[in-house]
Amino acid sequence: VDKCLKDQSTSLSNINASNKLVELYPNPITDNLTIVQFTNQNVVLFLYSLDGRLVASETVYARTKTFNFSNLKNSIYFVRIAKENGETLH
Repeated sequence: VDKCLKDQSTSLSNINASNKLVELYPNPITDNLTIVQFTNQNVVLFLYSLDGRLVASETVYARTKTFNFSNLKNSIYFVRIAKENGETLH
């Protein structure tokens, strides 16, 4: 096999750390997830369940925003951060 896949997974704490577009913490979360965004524009946080179902989405207008996810079941969730135009940051 002359091709291999590169693992491009990241932890919540270092999403795009080289350009520092966003920062999410803590990982793992208990009730609250905080996003700090370093862009000049609003971003949208999408939260997906393991089966790919969209669980929550919220636009972040401020530099820092804390989300309360205490109503969610204990599980593994995937986060997608996008610009308002839909371009995925991560």
